[in-house]
This record gives sequence, structure tokens and C-alpha cells, in this order.
Amino acid sequence: MRGRPRKLAGVARRLVDPATLEFWLQHLDPLFAVERVRARVEAVQAETPRVRTFVLRPNRRWRGFRAGQHATVTVEVDGRRLTRTFSLAGGEDEPTLRLTIARQPDGRVTGALHDRVRPGAIVELGQAQGDFVLPDDPRAPLLLLAGGTGLTPFLSMLRTLAARGARRDVVLLCWAPRPAELIARNELGALPARLPGLRVHTAFTRDGMARFSGDGLRALAPDWAARRAYVCGPDALTAAVAAHWDAAGLTTQLRREWFGAPRAAAAGAGPVAVACTRSGRTVTVPGERSLLVELEAAGLRPAHGCRAGICRQCTCTLAAGAVEELRTGTTRHEIDEPIQLCAVRARTDLVLAV
Repeated sequence: MRGRPRKLAGVARRLVDPATLEFWLQHLDPLFAVERVRARVEAVQAETPRVRTFVLRPNRRWRGFRAGQHATVTVEVDGRRLTRTFSLAGGEDEPTLRLTIARQPDGRVTGALHDRVRPGAIVELGQAQGDFVLPDDPRAPLLLLAGGTGLTPFLSMLRTLAARGARRDVVLLCWAPRPAELIARNELGALPARLPGLRVHTAFTRDGMARFSGDGLRALAPDWAARRAYVCGPDALTAAVAAHWDAAGLTTQLRREWFGAPRAAAAGAGPVAVACTRSGRTVTVPGERSLLVELEAAGLRPAHGCRAGICRQCTCTLAAGAVEELRTGTTRHEIDEPIQLCAVRARTDLVLAV
């Protein structure tokens, strides 16, 4: 039955609008799409009280991924199509995809996924993106630092290496609030037997155990400075790890995957005018929060995805003015420079190609 829609598509594609063609042929095969990636949910697995893994089988439009990359998921919530970005958690060679997703407080997409998506449902995906991937040199020793569901890209890396029978010098340090909130807990205990050279250390922050510190790092990984390091997790963990590497002059040896929306650390610049060249509108915004949030509050609808500075779907060009990076406080004012609306706020009046 699945071959029939594709044969019909070959004939009809030349005669019918692609969107119309897709609408009708999805009655024969729900996974059919002319260009988009659609996936059937094959299983929903509880990881912790607020985290679930969605096992997905994508259609033929899926082009594959590298361990550590992420993909967007689009769902309809209250009549609006909303898109968010999640790390892929499964191994590269698995026949299905795994997305391990935490339910966020007031999270409309994560709430919809947890409440409504069941086996048999169809979801829309974006192609895999991102450069948070393993180094090309297979001999490079690795240090992976994860907090909460920031563990998911590392699970993808470790599952890929283990499935390929690799022998790799890897130290994984991961933090969770409590043992019951550590995802893949049993698998983490078994992985060293499948991946020789892997050492796993866990810590639970609400049980009085230590958070990240330089002393703790040196105790668990004395050769930390010689390793390719990756960190993914809440901003507090990522910032603490980045500060440690910066202080050691090793900034370029640390790869960071931010987790959660950027937040401003200090007061903003005050009301500023933002001229949007594509829409032809000029609005006044407070300059306190991200440009994405403030433009939406002003009635504009810029394209966006994750709202966390990861997927880059809200990227536009800065035509005039200056913006501040929310995570670092760095000011950017290069004309024609691409900026992510969800990751910056206005410092002066702006002209944006949006």
C-alpha cells in the first residue's frame, strides 16, 4: 500500500499543487510528504516523572543525523503550529529516532507532547542540525558534562560509539536533582561494559552532593585540560563550566550546547525603536527582554523555533544599531551581521531585516 501513494505522486506532482497533493495522499499514507519530514510515534517511554522518550519512525524525507545534533518538532496547539528544538538521543545507526523531552513549566509544546502524543500519532520534524558533535579524531579523549536532560546529546554519542564497538577514553559527569530524576539511569550503569574506556560519575544536587567545581573536576578527571570537553545543561552549569575553562585559558577547547532560553543579567537600555524592513513596521520596545519576545509583544510574528538560541530559525540581519548577547553581555553592532532574535536584546534603536 505504501508504494501506491509514491507512484501516484510521481504522476500527480506535475499536475497538482504540492500542498494539495500532500493533503489528499496522506489519506492513503499518513507519512507521505512531498518535502517535509513526518514521523510516526512508535512508543512513548517514561524516563522520570517529568521526562519521556518518544520513539519515532520518520518517512523517506529524513536525511539522517550525527550524534549530538538536534531537530525541530512541530505540533499544533490551540490552532497555531508551534515548533521547538530537541536533541536526538538515539544512536546514529538505529532504525528509529529517539527524542527525550522534559515537560517544561508552562511549556506549550512539551505539554502538548506529554499530554496528547501517543503511539500511532504523526508529528512533523525538521532535518537534523547543529555542530555539537564528536571530533573527527577518534583518538581524542573526551570529557562530557551534563545537567538534567542536557544528557540527551551525550546519550546519542555514547549509544553510537557502543553500537559500533568503539573503544574510547570518555569521562561522563552528569548531575540530576535526585536519583529518580536521572534519565537512562540503568543504561548509564551498563554502558561501560559495552563501551570500554567509558567512566560515568553521577551527582544529585538536592541530596547535598556537590555541584560543579574545579576541585571536584580535578578529583574525577585529573587530566581534564587535555580532553575535548563538551557541556550541555542548565545555564548555571554551563556558565560555571565555561568560566572554569575561560580562567584556564582553554576557552576554545570547550564545546557548549545551551539549554533553555537566554536571560538578561542586568537592566536593559530603555525604550528603543525597531524598524523592520520586510514588514515595513516600526515599533517601540522596552529593550529589557529578547528581541523575539518584545517584537511578539508589539504584534509582530517573526519566524522562530526553539526560543533558546539553538535552532537559528529566528536569525535575521542587523541593518543598523547595536544589540546585546543575553548570555554573554557582548555588544554586537556589525552591519549585515546575522543575529538570533531570541538570544539578543536591543541596546540602541535598530533596523532589522525582519
